[in-house]
Amino acid sequence: MILSRLLQLLLPALFPSWRFFKTIGPSPRIETRSPPGSGDWTRLTPPPDHIPPLQMLQRLFWSPGQNAALFRVSLAERVLGDDATRARQLLDSEVARTLEATGPFEYRIVFLSREDGQLTATVCFESGAVAPV
Repeated sequence: MILSRLLQLLLPALFPSWRFFKTIGPSPRIETRSPPGSGDWTRLTPPPDHIPPLQMLQRLFWSPGQNAALFRVSLAERVLGDDATRARQLLDSEVARTLEATGPFEYRIVFLSREDGQLTATVCFESGAVAPV
């Protein structure tokens, strides 16, 4: 009886309804290059090609890397919004920390969308040269 009630409370939290969201829009991606002006842009934290089942289960309960990635995405959205100055300072330091940058770098915020079956990248922000703190 108690276990049944506990499952009724827990399952909606673990498996939320997609109707919770009115719309699901694109999520910003952060791309970097170092030194500034050189080479191609690369994704800041590309997803792994494969995640073993045990690691996937562990990520349900402990995932500091994913939490940090979500924080960077939140900062990127704020850079494009109203609170740009403080968010930009935080994003500069987060990108530098993630890259373990020792020299200048630059980053940009990109949105990907699918148009006519093709992926299209729209650059919404480009930082210019950033010196690591």
